Amino acid sequence: MLMTDNNTQEQKDIAFHEASVNAWYLSSLERDKSILTLSAGGIGLLITLLTTIGLKSAWALAWYVVAIVAFVVAIIGVLYVFSKNKDYIEKMLNNDSLEKDPLPIADKVVYFSFIIGVVATAIIGIVTAFISVLHIKG
Repeated sequence: MLMTDNNTQEQKDIAFHEASVNAWYLSSLERDKSILTLSAGGIGLLITLLTTIGLKSAWALAWYVVAIVAFVVAIIGVLYVFSKNKDYIEKMLNNDSLEKDPLPIADKVVYFSFIIGVVATAIIGIVTAFISVLHIKG
């Protein structure tokens, strides 16, 4: 009977591991898809602002460049991560060495470039709003 309990526990552990890996993969995939969508939307928003409001100063051009480049890096990074996910999962399942795999670094680059794009876009929005208010009052 002890053998059956150990076997049952082992099966539960395997099922739990499978469910954990699946949940990890799906949440990572959803995050990457969200970053891809929001980065593309961020570029669209910035281009729309540029064409409707225009550039008010040199600082604005710098922030637009920072934001657009950051979103482009995030998009390219997500596409790279999508293309390498299969290889990474195969290595993980085969217990191959993941030490030199560039995927975790690429994932961090995607995340931080997206954050930089969001912050730069927020700065553009806030400063543009202040400039608009000052022009209305002035």
